[in-house]
Amino acid sequence: MGKTKQEKADAAKNARLKRFFRITLAEYREVEEYEQKTMPVLLGTTRRALDHNHTTGQLRGVLDFRINRALGMIETSFKDKTPDILRALAAYLEHYPVNMVLGRRFGIIGKAKKKKKMFYGSPTGPVEVKESKKPKPKKRKKKPIYVPSRNPWGYDGPIGNTD
Repeated sequence: MGKTKQEKADAAKNARLKRFFRITLAEYREVEEYEQKTMPVLLGTTRRALDHNHTTGQLRGVLDFRINRALGMIETSFKDKTPDILRALAAYLEHYPVNMVLGRRFGIIGKAKKKKKMFYGSPTGPVEVKESKKPKPKKRKKKPIYVPSRNPWGYDGPIGNTD
C-alpha cells in the first residue's frame, strides 16, 4: 500500500531536517512541543521554521517563518547587537518615546501615504479628515518638435503635436 499525502510530507520534511540541520522530525517536534508550553507566541499560527545561527550553525529553536525572517534581517544588519536591539525594541513598543517627550499624539492610520480617504487616530477612535480640493494645474500645450528635414524639397515643418 502506498504512503498517504501526510506520510510523504513528513518523510520529505524529515529528509530536509536531516540534510540541513542534522536532526530528525521527531526531535524537531520535541522542540516545537517545548516551545508551545514555554513561548507559544513565537510559533505563530501558520508555517514554522527551524531557526539557527547563520555564522556558527547552532540550532536555536522553532519560530513562525515571519518572525524567523525578521530576526534574520536584524541579525544581518546589526550582528552582535541583535539581543540589545530586540530588548530596546520591546521597550520602545511598551513605552513610546513620543509619549514621554510630547505626550500622547496621533497620526495617520495605516501606511503614511496619500489616500482617497484619510483617517487619523484619536483618543476616541479613527477620525476622517476631508482635505480641501486644490484646483488642478492647467495643462500646458506641448511645443512642436522641429527636426531638420531630409526630404528633397527642404521642408522643415513641425513634426508631432501642432495644437
